[in-house]
Amino acid sequence: MVLSYYGIGGKSSLNLKIKTNLLHHQVRHRYKSNREDEKLKKTLIFSAIVILLIGYQLISICVAQDYSKWGLPEGAIARLGKGNINEITFSPDGTKFAVSTSIGVWIYNAENGKELALLKSDEIDIVSSVFTPDGKSLMSAAANGETHLWNATTGEKLSRLTDGNDFVEKVALSGDTTKLVTNSMDDKFRVYDLENPNTDPLVIDDTFQSVKYLGFSTDGEIIAATKIPHHSQYGRVVENVRLQVWNTKTKNQLLNIPGEDPYITAMILLADGNTIVTADVDNQIQFWNIAAESVSHTFKVSEVGTTLVYAPKSRILASCNEKISLWDISSNGEQATLKRTLKGQKHTIIASEFSPDENTLVTASNDGAIVAWDVKTGKQLFNTTGHTGTTKQLAFSETGDTLISVNSRSGHWIGWDTKIHDWDLTTNSILSSEKLDYRKIKHFSPDCRTGIVAKENGDIEFLDIESEERQFTIKGFEKGELNVYFTFSADGKVIATNDREGKIHVWKIADLKQTSKPWRTLTQTAKQGRMETLSADGHTVAIEENSRIVHLWNVINTEYQQTLYDLPRKSNTTRTITGLRFSPDGKTIVTGNQEEIRLWDTKTGNEFALCIHDRSTDSIVFLFSPDSSILISACGRAVIDFDDRELRTAPGSYITRIYSENYGGTFQLWNAKTGELLSTHTGHTNRIKTLAFSSDGKTLATGGADGTILLWDWEKIKTMG
Repeated sequence: MVLSYYGIGGKSSLNLKIKTNLLHHQVRHRYKSNREDEKLKKTLIFSAIVILLIGYQLISICVAQDYSKWGLPEGAIARLGKGNINEITFSPDGTKFAVSTSIGVWIYNAENGKELALLKSDEIDIVSSVFTPDGKSLMSAAANGETHLWNATTGEKLSRLTDGNDFVEKVALSGDTTKLVTNSMDDKFRVYDLENPNTDPLVIDDTFQSVKYLGFSTDGEIIAATKIPHHSQYGRVVENVRLQVWNTKTKNQLLNIPGEDPYITAMILLADGNTIVTADVDNQIQFWNIAAESVSHTFKVSEVGTTLVYAPKSRILASCNEKISLWDISSNGEQATLKRTLKGQKHTIIASEFSPDENTLVTASNDGAIVAWDVKTGKQLFNTTGHTGTTKQLAFSETGDTLISVNSRSGHWIGWDTKIHDWDLTTNSILSSEKLDYRKIKHFSPDCRTGIVAKENGDIEFLDIESEERQFTIKGFEKGELNVYFTFSADGKVIATNDREGKIHVWKIADLKQTSKPWRTLTQTAKQGRMETLSADGHTVAIEENSRIVHLWNVINTEYQQTLYDLPRKSNTTRTITGLRFSPDGKTIVTGNQEEIRLWDTKTGNEFALCIHDRSTDSIVFLFSPDSSILISACGRAVIDFDDRELRTAPGSYITRIYSENYGGTFQLWNAKTGELLSTHTGHTNRIKTLAFSSDGKTLATGGADGTILLWDWEKIKTMG
């Protein structure tokens, strides 16, 4: 008999072989007594049972640690990445800590950093979480104000206490889990009684400024908020409240600090409910006494603090950026002494928390690393990784055992924290990570192995990501003349882009090692816009005009081929192209706008199918199945329109449209011949930004803004109705 199990971080095997015949043979020759023989048999059977139980326990433990399979939607086979980090909180006994993320709440063992449970959110970021006083349950608050109560051990969702809405901008939970405060677009604070969730919330009118940081006292009596200056349409500051404090019982404003002072970069409301600590861009930390309405203590630090956390018993304040400064705050509140500096995290820290005994500090940086520090010695206790940031591009290796992803926490395409990860698909773990120099790389090849760089002299360089060595260069163009966002054919052998005059230049990759001269140049009319996509073989190019019309050009003979998408000029402005892609066989091209998806015959230019997606959306990502029979569409944020002057926002203006992150993580399968909706699949908590098939066509990968990658069994999901 052989028992096998999967160990943490890799596959291993436990071989427990019981050779019954040999044992019986040994028993017969060594013992002549039947009684002794029977006794030995019983002993052997008992030992085998014990070994089996141990083996099964090992199996259970190791399977439980395979967190890549926790909380998966139907049809998914693994989740890579743990989501973007928002907040850290400890259990009352200090044995566990919770990390609120874009996909739910992760529960970690506070002694070794091992994953214990995932409290999986269904739709949107969890931005805050607090353990109940007994430590058995956990309260979570989503970015839209929705709150849930969970079993902190099993991960079971016990109840939903408040519903969410699209107008909420900031949320905070009280430390005793009895109240929730939200700040919304309509310029109001709302305080919810979570012990009586059916009662109406307490409403407090705010100023016209948007809230940057929101704090809530442990008992839910005090609200503290820092503000973003409100500017007029001409850029002039018309209102600048720096810091506000409110009493939720009386609805009275306790503190109102006007602007002109340095911008606040971090804020915490201490447990005493009477002290606020802020860090600002002038590298100063200030302690505010709410009752006295004044600053009680100010001291300078070496760099801007991005997070603050305070240990009240030991009177230590941790100011974090890329390094952590531990400040000893004197009892009279007039001095601060630098106690120790902790170094080791390579990126900006975005969340931090002291353990209840104040001996451990846990910090999380925007590269997804969670580090536990011994406060007394400054040494690292453990380091937990896996929170990778927004997934912006995916590619499978040719062998199919590795997945390459481009991840970044920033909202831009290439951010200062962008990394390329290689994932081992046998263990669902990261093989390697490569941090990118965002000042160089602006775009990637489809296989994520080549970066495109625009040089000061106008040259376009193609760099190998791993070695940073130049592969080839396109020369002969002025600075900014070529659009650096090249389009590649599916096989990666042909690339194309447009120039300032509207011409489309096409190159064969094989030729670029000898010459920069384009293989083909297509001369458009002046009204035509930028090139959008190439066919799989690189022989047809689709060009978008004014986000409404698609022109097809034959690359081989450089002749105009078809006009596919011609909407009336006076049609609704929302019906602009937000997605475009060729099928692998080149016979079909799909176009999508905020309201509908259209399938076109590339040979005749005729539309042959119309698909209506389930909501108005601001973007669409398309991918065809390898055999071109099924279209996959992933919609972005939902677009919600309002009548003029219906919705007044915190800055005091009126808006007619908002973008909701709710329901942004779904994708749909359509029959690419008839346009029939086949199925809808949900798994991400934020919009899907990229799709990719494995080389054998058996696995679909979806990468989301929630910082995760889901791997789907294609044969299964394509038959789910």
